[in-house]
Amino acid sequence: MQGFKVAVLGAAGGIGQPLSLLMKLNPLVGALSLYDIAGTPGVAADISHINTPPLVGSTFAAPDSFDRSCAQYVELLLSACA
Repeated sequence: MQGFKVAVLGAAGGIGQPLSLLMKLNPLVGALSLYDIAGTPGVAADISHINTPPLVGSTFAAPDSFDRSCAQYVELLLSACA
């Protein structure tokens, strides 16, 4: 797998969903991880059906439980949180 590893925080929100879609369509992205406090499995399922190469994964996490160590596994961390 080639391309950047990207994580989107707040992926289930009104800004996070289109941002996740744009990252999925970007040819420079190789893996896309979606994080939010609710709704990420549905967003990940919708985004993963787009026929582009990036792999998509999702994580449900409470706002104060986001593990900062996961940032070491991504090359670009985007926050769509208000």
